[in-house]
Amino acid sequence: MAQASTKISRRNLISSASAVAAGAAFATPAIASAVTATTTAGADDRIFELERKLIVASARLDSACRALSRAERTVTDWMRRNPKPTAYAIFPAGRTETTSWRELDAWSQTAKDKQMQWEKRKRTAEGNCGLAAMEANEKAAGDEVSRLVDDLCDARARTVAGITAKARAAWRTGSDNLHYSATEDLIRLSPDGEAFMAAA
Repeated sequence: MAQASTKISRRNLISSASAVAAGAAFATPAIASAVTATTTAGADDRIFELERKLIVASARLDSACRALSRAERTVTDWMRRNPKPTAYAIFPAGRTETTSWRELDAWSQTAKDKQMQWEKRKRTAEGNCGLAAMEANEKAAGDEVSRLVDDLCDARARTVAGITAKARAAWRTGSDNLHYSATEDLIRLSPDGEAFMAAA
């Protein structure tokens, strides 16, 4: 079977085209005959259940991504209104070559103190919009989608309906590994599919 899928997140949630869907929908007569001969009630129930769970998990991930994006924009807006102080902005403009090292050290410490205060205020702003919680929710939702994609990759489809379900899941998540898994299952449905895969 295909290798474990990469992590799914808002950065790769966007669907990618999957040729498997077309291949499954227009199966050759030989494949269709093999499917009819081997189909039994409930053969791909696990795949259908995983697909249903994936739809729910994907919706949860989408919601988590949107919430995280809103929180990140809130923090970005705060940073725009409250730029981080720099040493050059804090040092007195009238300093000269005769400025003592003691004065320079004092200014440097003042700069560090102001920057530490800014970092503390930034953490408060992040806490006020729930950034950490949003990040945790997005990660948990992404991990759940990734787990379901891996489970679908490992679940061999025995029918065209099962392959189509995997192809739909590959389309929704953009998972290349799931696309390859569905393609492999489609090949295995043909009369000489097992031999082909063994020789590949």
